[in-house]
Amino acid sequence: MLDKLLIQRRLPPHLVEQMLRMVDDSKQGVVWRDYVLQKFPNAIERISGDDFLTDKMLKTLWTMVQSTEHTFSGTALLALERLSRNQETSISIDRLATESIKVAESEFFTPVNRQTALQVGVLSGAGDGAVALARKWLADETLPVGMSLSAMNTLGQAGSRQDGVLLKRFASSGDVRIRKAARLSLKQLQSR
Repeated sequence: MLDKLLIQRRLPPHLVEQMLRMVDDSKQGVVWRDYVLQKFPNAIERISGDDFLTDKMLKTLWTMVQSTEHTFSGTALLALERLSRNQETSISIDRLATESIKVAESEFFTPVNRQTALQVGVLSGAGDGAVALARKWLADETLPVGMSLSAMNTLGQAGSRQDGVLLKRFASSGDVRIRKAARLSLKQLQSR
């Protein structure tokens, strides 16, 4: 329903205010709140020119980056990364990179948020910090698979040729997900 409302020729009155309320309303289910948060970039693109509402939505996104609940942090980071590519929004790419790495490093966040944060960090230019963290993660054999995959992808995107040695260790893993990710990341490294 929200998708349909956001593509109407004329945006329904008060839709953005309702979206802001829903995200803040803990009585709403976390899945719904997360979904509404995902749609913030769509709404911001539709209300371009309304600085007051745009600022409120951006402030909410930055606040949700700090949320350790559910997947809100990762969702907010992805929304901010998407908006950073839109020249009409004033997202500080340096701030986005810094906040992403902070989330990725913190054990207070869920593994899903941390792995998303690492990817957003790479996309927003936190190359050295993201690569160092990816190497650290891959040294931890107790790491959840998703975080390992994110770390391998990070090395493939932003690592150096010396990371090939680390990735080769995983290229023959019995876990097909790990094996495929390691091989793909190795190819990315070799093609640079």
